[in-house]
Amino acid sequence: MPRYNVEYKGKWACFSSVSDGFVSEFMDKSDYEAWRVKEYSSRDYNPKPAEQCNRMSIGEAVFSASLNRDRGNLIKCLSESGLSMEDVEQLVCDCEERYYRPKLSEYGGSAGQYFCPNCSQIVSVDMTKCPVPDCGIRLVWREDELKELLEVEE
Repeated sequence: MPRYNVEYKGKWACFSSVSDGFVSEFMDKSDYEAWRVKEYSSRDYNPKPAEQCNRMSIGEAVFSASLNRDRGNLIKCLSESGLSMEDVEQLVCDCEERYYRPKLSEYGGSAGQYFCPNCSQIVSVDMTKCPVPDCGIRLVWREDELKELLEVEE
C-alpha cells in the first residue's frame, strides 16, 4: 500500500509514496480517524487504528518528499500539510543534515576532506551535486562551514 500514517507532535496525516507528499493535512487523531473512514469507505477499509496500520516516521516522509523536490518546493509541500513554518524549517534542516550535508573525514589519507553522505565520493566546497552519475544527490553546505572552508583556502 503506497499510503502511510504519519504522526508528528500528536497530530496525524496521510503520506503517499506515489506522489511523495501528504494527501491530508495534519490533524487531531479523532479527526484523522474520521478522515480515514471517509477516504477508504468505498474500498477494503481496515478499521484498525492508524497506529496499527502502515506507519512512516516524519523523518522518512520528509526524506521521501525531498528526493524529487528542490528545497523551496520541499518547504512548500510540507507547509501545505498544515505544519507550522517553524516545524517545516526544522524538519528540512534535519533532513539536509542527515542525508545531504557532506561529511568530514577524520581518518586515514582522506582526513580533512569532505565526502558525499550517499556514496562516499570525495567532494569539494564548490560542488552542489555529487559528481558520481549513479548518485548525483544535491549537496547542502552550511554557511558557517563554507565561511570556514573559504577562509582556509585563502
